[in-house]
Amino acid sequence: MIRPGGRRARRGAELDHGPRPLGEVLDEVVAGLAPPAARGSGSAGAPPRAAPSAAALGTVFSRWEELVGSSVARHTRPLRIGGGTLVVEVDQPAWATQLRILSPGILARLTERTGEPIDRLDVVVGTRR
Repeated sequence: MIRPGGRRARRGAELDHGPRPLGEVLDEVVAGLAPPAARGSGSAGAPPRAAPSAAALGTVFSRWEELVGSSVARHTRPLRIGGGTLVVEVDQPAWATQLRILSPGILARLTERTGEPIDRLDVVVGTRR
């Protein structure tokens, strides 16, 4: 089958029905990029969690300083989100401890701002600075 614009449709592929909202397309892309463990993760007996939406990712990564405060943001950065877990890199072991202490407030703020449950924060010590 020939698509508009002269492109051939792959066998079994859906027809192109025209433009779609960017958020919808990005959600599909993000879901496809999530590692398999994140796509099917969940505690034993719990249903697997969906990959975070593009809007949630955008909120966390673009507004990190606003969400955690400038002093925390200078020493931390979000790395990834999946299965309700946010992984954050810190530049010093002392900040790992500090972030763990602050995690209940940070997680509540993230869940409130993204509208998606983020209930665990994992911390890794890196050498980003």
